[in-house]
Amino acid sequence: AGGTFGIDVVDGLEVGSAVAIGDGSGDGVADQYVTAPGAAAGASSMFAFEGGPGGPRTPPVINDGAADLGRRGYGSAIAVGDVDRDGAVEVVSGNAGGFPDGADTLVDAGRFTLGWFDASSVFVGLFLDADQDTAGVFGAAEVGDEFGGAVLVRDLNDDGHADVVVAAPGEGVRGDAEAGMVLLIPGSDEGIDLTADRPVHQRTTGVGGVKEAGDRFGQALG
Repeated sequence: AGGTFGIDVVDGLEVGSAVAIGDGSGDGVADQYVTAPGAAAGASSMFAFEGGPGGPRTPPVINDGAADLGRRGYGSAIAVGDVDRDGAVEVVSGNAGGFPDGADTLVDAGRFTLGWFDASSVFVGLFLDADQDTAGVFGAAEVGDEFGGAVLVRDLNDDGHADVVVAAPGEGVRGDAEAGMVLLIPGSDEGIDLTADRPVHQRTTGVGGVKEAGDRFGQALG
């Protein structure tokens, strides 16, 4: 109660910092996902507006369960796509300000989550909650990597599964600080396949430009 569209707005909540649209409930109508990355740990940080004949239904479903996963900053980047080809989109949320579990000294190391919702747009659970110290993920979590600073979900290899791209614009590449990198993770019927992830930066064959300190390759994806 209280705020616009049924959202109680308080100072610092940062509602609308990232928005994505896709059919997460599988009913053939697009839903809208709005993040609030300024929420404190344990507070709601994602609002799901179910699509309907008259537009988004209000008030939104408040997905408290997702908020605790990335700590403060969850949802600083968001993208949706059908990763497992089941007819409903999954939601990828990046948290550039996150850090691996139990490693709060790794400030801004970053992390991302891949979750899904039920037919009422209520958060159900995760395929993945990962950082660069997660088994199978390329690289290592380091201060300032900002892994998850930008995310993209799109079928890049035309196999019918949306693939996940996670950027780490603060990643150092072969001695150049903050040169930046993106990680390509293919989709599959089971979700995403971390064993097949592939890093791409400006030293990767076929990528234009020259790797330089401060380039922050991957700062924005689209």
